[in-house]
Amino acid sequence: MSTVSDIIENHLEPILASLTHIRTGLDTIKEDMTVIKARLTGIEFAMAGMNRSLDRAELRLDRIEWRLGLS
Repeated sequence: MSTVSDIIENHLEPILASLTHIRTGLDTIKEDMTVIKARLTGIEFAMAGMNRSLDRAELRLDRIEWRLGLS
C-alpha cells in the first residue's frame, strides 16, 4: 500500500518535469530577446544616421531652392 508521501511524490514528479521544461523554454526566450535587443539597437543607430543624412539633404535642397528663388 502506498503512503501519502509516495502518492504526493508521484503527482509532483510530472509537475516538476513540466516546470523544468518551462524554465528551459524561458531561458531560451531570454537569450533570444538579448540578441533581438542588440540587433534592434543596431537598427535604431542606422536609422538615426539615415535621418541625419535626410535632414542634411533637405537643408541643402532648401538652400538651392532659395538661391534659385523657388521658395
